[in-house]
Amino acid sequence: MPSLFVGITAWNSDWFLGDCIDSLREKTKGHPLEIVVFDNHSNDGTVEIAKRRGARVKIGNSSQGTALNWLFAQSRAELTLLIHADVVFLSENWFPICYEAISANTVLVSPKDVGLGPMTRGYHDKPESSFMLFHTRRAKRLLHWYRTQRFKIKWPWKGLNFYGPHVTHDLPNEIAAAGLTWEKMDVWESPKAENPIYRCDFPAANWKPEYAASEYGFGNFSLNGQLTHYHNWYNRVNNVATDSTAVHPADHLPLAFFRVYGERFLKDYRANLVKIPSELRKSV
Repeated sequence: MPSLFVGITAWNSDWFLGDCIDSLREKTKGHPLEIVVFDNHSNDGTVEIAKRRGARVKIGNSSQGTALNWLFAQSRAELTLLIHADVVFLSENWFPICYEAISANTVLVSPKDVGLGPMTRGYHDKPESSFMLFHTRRAKRLLHWYRTQRFKIKWPWKGLNFYGPHVTHDLPNEIAAAGLTWEKMDVWESPKAENPIYRCDFPAANWKPEYAASEYGFGNFSLNGQLTHYHNWYNRVNNVATDSTAVHPADHLPLAFFRVYGERFLKDYRANLVKIPSELRKSV
């Protein structure tokens, strides 16, 4: 297998980051691997967790796009994986599965940006920024010149276009213009629970009772009929009380719901009892 560089963007990500890195090391045994975390000045245990697990850490104020570009620039490996801190690897075959998807003309393997488990959105032709596996050398054909203002001087630098809508939605057109392609990973929502995992007893504009039937809420699983990883989607709600009436400022959904399903997943994951979608069971 080729060498792999993994860059993780993080901010107050101590809830999932330890399991993210541990699962990555466990499920990628035997392959050359480097892990670097870009931390946006967390005030929790994110940095300590990353360092204890042997990751190199960069701390700095940054947008998501600039953090991703800084991480990509650090890679000297054949493949570069950029992920969020709430991605947990579930299959020992995740790397061979994804590597096999990289054909002679493929520059990127990434989930389709179809949304949050049962709360879907229609970006089937766009990559999702939580998991982007690049063929490093080919991806350099997509680099643009940018300028950053420092001390009254505009310094030039090269980077990928992570500055469009939803960070990644400009990439497909640029990939096509370079004569390259990207592999779209299918996404599955979590299986249904026998009983509701959460009850919302207060007004929340976008809440639907059927959301409570999802075993792991809005978390989802990937790739093309084979199990690779899980993405939790909400990573900074572990300090929210389970009876809180606070809602997410953008999605207008209960923060306590996100906490409950995140805890549910981590509990099952650590006990090796994760319930996966029926469509993926044949790949386990």
